[in-house]
Amino acid sequence: HVEASGKCNSFCPMCSRYTKLGYVQPGLKESDLTPELFYKLFTKEFTSQLEHVYFSGVYGDPCINKRLPEFVNYLIDYGCKSVSIDTNGGYRKPDWWAKLARKNVMVNFAIDGASNETHGLYRIGVVYDTVIENLKALITAGGTAQWNFIVFQHNEHEVETERQLAQDVGAKFRIKVTQKFRSNKNFK
Repeated sequence: HVEASGKCNSFCPMCSRYTKLGYVQPGLKESDLTPELFYKLFTKEFTSQLEHVYFSGVYGDPCINKRLPEFVNYLIDYGCKSVSIDTNGGYRKPDWWAKLARKNVMVNFAIDGASNETHGLYRIGVVYDTVIENLKALITAGGTAQWNFIVFQHNEHEVETERQLAQDVGAKFRIKVTQKFRSNKNFK
């Protein structure tokens, strides 16, 4: 489990990177994993023993780190069996996303609506059209993508539409349910 970045372009309600009042968590270092630290940790010998590396987005979106394709390629080239990446996919140009198209690499796109309006209710600041363009670029380049859809009351009517859209572009589809609002039912 690797946090490649402590930065994010979105302001998702109840995200771990924010306090309940919507501020970045005190002490969270908003920086990227540096190549110096990455290569120090992931030596060729160590990397060759790895089954899987997961670039998570707990405190930041891993794809904010512009060096991520380099890191992923290195891991696969030196024997790591598989890599997965969580992202909102709402930034960078399509050619950057195509660089992540490798065998045994899965990119999990968080897409919680079938339009800019619905998607933007939770993925605040993320443009749906940009995400779809980047998703398509990855798949067109031969990459594997999963469309992760968190079900909320405001988007539950779009589940089947989302499933079909994912199928149409060649992405796997996964429904997710969140418990993040359970302890704060009055969250707006």
